[in-house]
Amino acid sequence: MRPLMSPAIVHLAMFLHVILLHPSMLLAQTSRNNLTAGGDTLIPPYYITSPSGDFAFGFRPLDSKSNSSSFLLAIWFFFDGTVVWFATDASSGSAMVAAGQSVLSVSTTGQLSLSSPGENNPLLWSPSSDHGPVLDVSHVVLNDTGNLQFVGGAGGSSVVWESFQYPTDTLLPGQSMLPGTKLQSRSADTGFSLGQFSFIVQGDGNIVMYKMNTAADSGGPVNAYWSSGTCCAGNTTLFFDVNPPAYLYFILSDGSRGNLTTPQPLPSTAGFYQHATLDPDGLFRVYIRPKNTGSKKGNDTACGYVFLDSQNRYKGCIPTFLPDSCDGKNHTAEFEVQDSPSANWVSSVSYKMHTFVTEEHCRHLCLNSCSCAVALFNGNNCSEVGMLVAGWQENGTTMRTLVKVRTKSPPVQMLPYILIVALAVLLLVTTCTLLVHCYITKKARKNYLGTRVFTHKELCRATNGFSNLLGEGGFGKVYRGTVKSLQPPEVAVKDLGGCKVEYKEKEFENEVRSTGQIHHKNLVRMIGYCKEGVHRMLVFEYMQGGTLADTIARSERPCWSFLAEAAVGIAKGLEYLHEGCKSKIIHCDIKPDNILFDDKHIPRITDFGIAKLLGDQKTQKTVINTIVGTKPYIAPEWFDGVGKVDSKVDVYSFGVVLLEIICCKRATEQPTDAQAPSTMFPLRAWVESLIRGGNAELLVQEEIEALAYMESVERFARIAIWCLQKDPSTRPTMRKVVQMLEGEVEVDFLPDPPMPSGLSAVLSSGSDTRHSSSMVHAFQVE
Repeated sequence: MRPLMSPAIVHLAMFLHVILLHPSMLLAQTSRNNLTAGGDTLIPPYYITSPSGDFAFGFRPLDSKSNSSSFLLAIWFFFDGTVVWFATDASSGSAMVAAGQSVLSVSTTGQLSLSSPGENNPLLWSPSSDHGPVLDVSHVVLNDTGNLQFVGGAGGSSVVWESFQYPTDTLLPGQSMLPGTKLQSRSADTGFSLGQFSFIVQGDGNIVMYKMNTAADSGGPVNAYWSSGTCCAGNTTLFFDVNPPAYLYFILSDGSRGNLTTPQPLPSTAGFYQHATLDPDGLFRVYIRPKNTGSKKGNDTACGYVFLDSQNRYKGCIPTFLPDSCDGKNHTAEFEVQDSPSANWVSSVSYKMHTFVTEEHCRHLCLNSCSCAVALFNGNNCSEVGMLVAGWQENGTTMRTLVKVRTKSPPVQMLPYILIVALAVLLLVTTCTLLVHCYITKKARKNYLGTRVFTHKELCRATNGFSNLLGEGGFGKVYRGTVKSLQPPEVAVKDLGGCKVEYKEKEFENEVRSTGQIHHKNLVRMIGYCKEGVHRMLVFEYMQGGTLADTIARSERPCWSFLAEAAVGIAKGLEYLHEGCKSKIIHCDIKPDNILFDDKHIPRITDFGIAKLLGDQKTQKTVINTIVGTKPYIAPEWFDGVGKVDSKVDVYSFGVVLLEIICCKRATEQPTDAQAPSTMFPLRAWVESLIRGGNAELLVQEEIEALAYMESVERFARIAIWCLQKDPSTRPTMRKVVQMLEGEVEVDFLPDPPMPSGLSAVLSSGSDTRHSSSMVHAFQVE
């Protein structure tokens, strides 16, 4: 039976569904626990993990939403992908981007390096300290705190470098910032280029936040927009404490302590991620969120703002448009400044202060500054503010609060939508193709399961004018042909025109119907038929492997495993005819010439020209006036006068064929043993005498494989003799024959009575093995 769908089409549809519904499945991932010197390497997209699995270090795709070939060398929260540290380019300060063929390795000298593909593997990044390059590294580990440590030095147990000492834009619980350490913001939440803001613990003891002047002629940071007010205290250290959660504090050189944040009460710190990040908008935020979710911001609110904490709206909100307006493009037309009167603000995060400006000029300055969310105008002073912290409503105040809000939606990024539409169209086309293919295949399958009607002209053309004769039997000639519309195209056409049995119209239709019902791996399938005028033809599959008669007649005996499989296959085919069809079918002419092999050497039973349907009330009383069969494969009951003929005639014929398979001799061939009886049908008596005499090895002519399986050979021989019993009731059914051949049922000992001589006397009246139609008797088919 043909498959309903091509495997290639099914795989294409599954691939498209994976792309549309599960793009993350396309990213290969694997994990290790550490890297050791002298051979260990790491290549994209691989990584190592911390013992708890909370953190990962290695190659992370630059854009996790696409099949990117660019990677960051970074540390991130494993379950939500938030990056907390990344390797930077020493000259630009931006993230180091590695290609898909880059290699991270620890050399035998203990130097960890990231190299790019190409000639001589140019160095992309290698960690360095205040004392120069980091050497003598024995192994690299990632702790459960998210701290990446290079262990080595004297004794191989010292920490020679750690990521906690060289932060990028994020602090983790347990991490501290010594004097001279700084955080540098990124350009955007999804970007890793250098941003405009820095958070610095200065050597003078002050903790400050600067907005970097990005002009080409700038020499460094300008006016700080926030400070801790601890200038000149000296040796200030900032700490991020894990207990209590989200607690940032600093200690001055004299031991005094100051708090930057208020501790947040949590049921347990183990179930939460915590990190403090200098965000792209210049605000230093502390994040706390459950480990089972990747969300870190609230839902969108009106005017393009989101709440810092969706559970507590009084903590304030941030504008969602800031990253868009700071992407280097002119977005002035997308915003406007609205006046919010009667409000006085005493605490805010101001980036710039302008003096001697008008209100209109103040509006203009805020609109053209990507960092400005609100402008506070008071008199002739204008402050660009990123975040309002504390204030109150006050009638009559001179302060004007100018809030920047959107006037229209931001420009739509078309590329993602184009890709989605293209994939949707591709999926639609594929689905339509599958439906059409399914319809065509279903139609072909219906034709496959049924029977096709051919014209005489079609079959004449297919057989080249009936010129390629394959064989001739009592029920017509068989020709080889080619029908190009079939797959495979080769067919065997049986012409019943010379048949001596006269078919009536209805009888021929019944014959076609019975044959068309047969679909089994050990039966030759009938493809169709021709009933045009006086022409009556059947079209079958063409078998390329020859007949069983040819196989037995070879000078070199086939191996036993092949013969045994052929015997079981033939038995299963007959079992299907007798018990598997809707209406029982008796073959009536089982012989080696009617058993063919396909291109995979599977035996197939053919020649159903004389098969009759049993079970139909109109057929049970049919009188058959011609004995059809081939000596010596005809069962004795055919010669008993008016008798009942049933499926046991096929069992008898199979017994003869099974003996021929075992001995590789034809039933009429004289055995080489001089002690064998010389009768018309000596094979059964010769085999039985060898089995009873304990000389079963003579059956296989010293074939090596068969000698190794003599138990199987003897079992097959005893089954054949049981099939050849004169009394049909003592013969096994084909189902039991299959079970005995496969070893599922024990075979009884040989019966005592020998084969009656009367049958030999009848059969000895002639030695012609051709089909006989001269014996006319009446038999009731039961």
